[in-house]
Amino acid sequence: MLTGRFAPTPSGALHAGSLVAALASCVDARQQKGRWLLRIDDTDTPRIVVGAIERFVPDLRDHALEPDATLRQSERLEHYREATRELVSRGLVFACHCSRRELMPGTPYPGTCRANVLDEAAFDAWLAGARGSRTAETALRVRMTASDHHIVFDDRLHGQQRTTRAAVGDLVLWRRDGVPSYALSCAIDDALLVSDVVRGEDLLDATAAQVGLMETLGLTIPRYAHVPLLCDADGRKLGKQTRAKPIASHPAIDNLERAWSVLRQTTIGAHEHRDDAGRFVAIATERWDIQQLQCAPMPRHDR
Repeated sequence: MLTGRFAPTPSGALHAGSLVAALASCVDARQQKGRWLLRIDDTDTPRIVVGAIERFVPDLRDHALEPDATLRQSERLEHYREATRELVSRGLVFACHCSRRELMPGTPYPGTCRANVLDEAAFDAWLAGARGSRTAETALRVRMTASDHHIVFDDRLHGQQRTTRAAVGDLVLWRRDGVPSYALSCAIDDALLVSDVVRGEDLLDATAAQVGLMETLGLTIPRYAHVPLLCDADGRKLGKQTRAKPIASHPAIDNLERAWSVLRQTTIGAHEHRDDAGRFVAIATERWDIQQLQCAPMPRHDR
């Protein structure tokens, strides 16, 4: 069955920018008679804002966006460990001592620590240390450049995306503090749990790394669509960093109408939705046409 998902991080309340992705992913799945999941990306515990997780479902429900199931990544850590074990068994995981200060921002990992390949016993020892009270001395990376194959995937809106594994570089799998990386947790969950990923276009560039990791693990790659973002007056993505107001601070209908307009869909008039969020989402599901978001292809070539 087709399955979509909305995957917020609990570093703050849902805001108008979040709602664009939630609405798009929900109506896209519902129109195709599929399931829609809420996946809470809560592995980075220092960033969790108290009360944020508890508000996600009520806030979505107030906007007539009712998930079929709710999952928390913090309860799926064993899946990420098992995926790492598979990579360890193939000699692809190494311990990385490099600090952020030693690495050049915006460039692929230079391969400094590739010789520090872990076997299963070393991985178990690393896990034991990461689960303890102390921070591990190393992060864990996967050698993506063991293959020279290109990473290629199709985006329903942006066309074919293509890059080299060298451009992606050796990805962090686990941070020194024992937290799985976004690339690892997102790749595993999207490959195992969903068929369609509809999310903001700010994540398009991150997708190649996730697809490359899925390919390395022999997992099924979902279908992608990266939709427009809601931006502020200065053209910046509206989000927690720009102090976006929680959606609970505005009427649900106003929030839905704004999100729908960002998605460039046919206007749903007040005489149609009658200030009822449920009616609005039902009409939106019926009228959803992702082709209205079609933009000129933005290919990602070798870098």
